[in-house]
Parts: sequence; C-alpha cells; structure tokens
Amino acid sequence: MAFMEILSSLLPGVRALRAPLFAGVLWLGVAVIILAPYRDGLLTTSETGLAIKELASGWTGGFAIPAALFLSYLLGNVATGILSPLVKLVGNGINKALAWVASKENRFTARTDGAFQQKARRPYRLFRIIRKVEFSARPMSVSARSLAIDAIAASLHKAGVPGMAIYIFPIEAGIRDLRHSAAQLSQSASPQYQEFDRIQAESELRLAIAPPIVALGIVFPLNGSSWFVCATLLIAAVLLIQALIHHRRTVEILATSAYLGFTVIPLVQSVADRLSQLEEPPRSDGGWMGAIVVALHQGNHLDEEEESLRELAEFNEIDRADARSYLEQHDLEAAESFDRLMEKRVPPPWEREQTESPTEVPLSD
Repeated sequence: MAFMEILSSLLPGVRALRAPLFAGVLWLGVAVIILAPYRDGLLTTSETGLAIKELASGWTGGFAIPAALFLSYLLGNVATGILSPLVKLVGNGINKALAWVASKENRFTARTDGAFQQKARRPYRLFRIIRKVEFSARPMSVSARSLAIDAIAASLHKAGVPGMAIYIFPIEAGIRDLRHSAAQLSQSASPQYQEFDRIQAESELRLAIAPPIVALGIVFPLNGSSWFVCATLLIAAVLLIQALIHHRRTVEILATSAYLGFTVIPLVQSVADRLSQLEEPPRSDGGWMGAIVVALHQGNHLDEEEESLRELAEFNEIDRADARSYLEQHDLEAAESFDRLMEKRVPPPWEREQTESPTEVPLSD
C-alpha cells in the first residue's frame, strides 16, 4: 500500500518530464542537422576553443548522454513554453474563423423559392460540414458545458439564489475558472485525478512534439524531401487532433467532478459564500441579481462584475429597477457603473417599438 502511494505521487512528476524531454530531443536533432556542416567553425581557434574541442573529443557515453539529455530538457522547456501557446492561439483563431463562416449560413440558405434552393443545396451541405468541424474543434464539448452550467446553478441555488437570478452570473467566466479545480480533485477523488493527469500529460506531449516533427521534416537531408515534409505535416496534424481530443476529455472530467460535487469552481464558490452570509436576503429576482454583482465586486472580480452588469442591462425593466435599488443601497460604485452602462446601451428593436408606440387603451362607452 505504501509503495502504491509513493508511486501515485511520483507519476505526475514523471509525466510532466515527458513533454519537454521528448520535444527537446527532437529540437536537438533539428539543431544538429542544421549545425553539422559548420561543426569545424563553431568554436573559435582561441586557446579556450581548442581546449573545449580537446575535452569534447575525450567524452565518453557516460558523460555525453546525461549532458545531451539535460540539454534536450532545457531546450524542450524553452521551445514548449514559446510554441505551445502559439499553437493554441492559432487553433483558437481557426475555431473563431470557422464559427464566423458558420454564422453566415443564412445568407446562402435563407430563401425558400425552388430555383434558389437548387443553388443553395451545395452551400447548405458545405455549411453543415463546417458546423460539425467547428463543434468538434471547440476545446469544450456541449455535454461538458452543460454539466459545468448545472454545477454553477446548483452552487448558487444552495446559496438561496432563485432560478431567474442565476442567469446574471457570468457563466463563461465560471467555465474558464473550471481548470483551477484540478488541485481539489487530487484530494477529493484520487482515481479521477490520476485519470485527469494522465490524459492531460498525453495532450501536452502531443502538443509539444508536433512542431519539432515538422521542423525535422523540413531540414532532414533526404531525397524526395517534399514527400517527407508532407508526411511529417500529416503526422503533426494527427498529433494536434489527438491533443485536442485529450484536452476535451480533461475538461469533461473536471465538469463531471464539479457536477457530482467532488470539486467546486473557485469563482462560483467565492460568490456563493458571500451570498449565503447575507443577513437580509433579497426578496425579488432583481434584488438577487444586484446581490450577485455586489458579491463579485467584493471578491475583486472586476471583469466578471462588468460582464454581469452587461447581462443585467438586457433584463426587463422591473428586474433592472430592483437590481439598481439593491446596488444603490449596498455598492454605490457598482450602481454608478450600471448607470453609465445604461446610458450607452442601445435598446433592441422590440423595446424601441414599445417605447415609441404605446398600447392604446380603448375608451369605454
């Protein structure tokens, strides 16, 4: 039992070594191929340079292999720290581009007359494929998102927040904060954490080795190099897709754990704790909306507070008035921010129509 506990505590550290070490070995191979033709001129002919050459010529495998592994690990850490965020940034840009293209579907398939339908059939099929690709490329699956939203709603409901007021909470910020619950999972559900850590390590490994594989294919001196480059590009694409799939699985584990109560989302728990300690709970949905905004402000979650105020501005006039009254009593700064937001707000068409064309009350005979 003690051995298994020691092994389970060592596994996360061993997994964390794999990605930078493997990526560093590949990057070291790229560097060797590039610098090999210039090996005689890399060091100067000074006394120090000649001494280093003489020392290197006498290196044995017992010294050279550990030195190469250390250099690979160092190189892999630097390269992974630079390239992995760039790869994720490019992936997010591609996903946003796919979402933008999918949003233009109605421009091609909105009309229903027969002649246009024949022309729009192919674009409709194309957009259906684009939508499927865009959904698959999202870092969070629909099921995981639903579980996370249910977990957020359950935590706020336990604090006394009624159903409608929950929608004022910045859901997207809560979902982004889900990744911080992994540390809790290691204490509350060790088997689930081991699975999470294993899958996350697999995702990071594939993300780390994809760029050096492409670079190795480009610089490798091989006849028919164009085919070799195409093969490495295909391998890198498969690895990146697998990295995305593994990442989605880690998010699903965290969302499921939050839904089952194994973990709590820090942002949600911070707000729920403040709401549960209210001496006088609000009596209306609008009052609870104001209380959520105040709790976010007290927790110094300023960006999330602004997001909630924007969401509050889209609710009906009664809820806005109740929330504004609560803010004025408990957080004057938030009330002023809400007033400034309402001044800049452009009412939706249906609201402008109600304002410009009030309903006429028929006169009684």
